Order: sequence, then structure tokens, then C-alpha cells
Amino acid sequence: MARADCDALGTVWRRSALTWKQKVHIVICLVQSKLLYSLAALVLTKAQDRKLDGFQNRCSRKILGIAPSYVSRVSNITVLGKAFCRPATAVLRKQRLQLFGKVLRSAPDNPLRSSCFVPGCWTLATDQCIRRVGRPCREWTRDAVQEITALFGSLELAVPVAQQKMSWNAALTEKHGY
Repeated sequence: MARADCDALGTVWRRSALTWKQKVHIVICLVQSKLLYSLAALVLTKAQDRKLDGFQNRCSRKILGIAPSYVSRVSNITVLGKAFCRPATAVLRKQRLQLFGKVLRSAPDNPLRSSCFVPGCWTLATDQCIRRVGRPCREWTRDAVQEITALFGSLELAVPVAQQKMSWNAALTEKHGY
């Protein structure tokens, strides 16, 4: 759907009198929001992450009028820098950590928190289960806890920060540049 939206706006990219900054703002509002909608609650593979970033780079190249990298020899990092955009995976990571902050802020009897953690402690609920053969190895809560541990040192250090939404977002910005 995001690709269809980006293609539908093709005449805007080619023929409008908008500056490229305005075009980038349009893409972020209309295309990227649809692309990343509700993906924060999923665990994506590295191949899926590359597809997201590749789609974003194709849209940015269309807007800026830069040929594909195999023709123009302009790297994707240069294109994103010129468009003043962060990679889609970085935006998605921030959304994931903001959602995890909401889980940490929720009440102990809240279904959101009880689906992630054992009631009364910070042990993952999935640690009590045995993963059946063939089921995915990666889990959303485990990945989020690993990211939080990398940023804050431990989950216990992150919990008091997460109790206030503004301080949580400020800490994410400070620690990882989100």
C-alpha cells in the first residue's frame, strides 16, 4: 500500500513546484507512516529490515531525482543524509522502544503487561513456556529487553525512567540519538 501511495504521488515528485524538503515531509507523513503502521509490535528479520530501508531509499531517490545506486554510484547513506531522514529501521526501533515503555508504565494487572511479564516481577512470560519445534526463535519482548539492556545497563534501571513518558522519550533520545 505504501508503494502504491509513493507511485501515485509520482506526478507530485516530477511536476510540482514544491521544494524537495516539502516533498520529503509529504513522504514522511503519507508514505512512511503507512509503511511503518503497527510494525512496532512485530519482530522483523534482517531481510525484512533491509526491505524496509530499501523501499525508503527508492522513495527518497525518486523525490530527489537521483538514479539508482548502480547507475549513479551515490550511496543510500548519502541519499538519506541529503533528505535529512533517518533509516526506516531506526524510526521503527524508536517506536518499538516507546511501545515497550508503555508496557513498563502499565499497571501490574494490565493485560498488556501480563502478556509480556510474569505478574509481580520482571521475568519474561515466555520464559515459563517451552518453545515448540518450528516456532520462531525471536520474540518481541526478548528483543525489546535486549535493546533496553544495551541502552540502560539492565531492565531494573530502565523501569523507573519509563514511569514518566517524557523522561522515557528523553532518555531514548539521549542514549541512542532517537
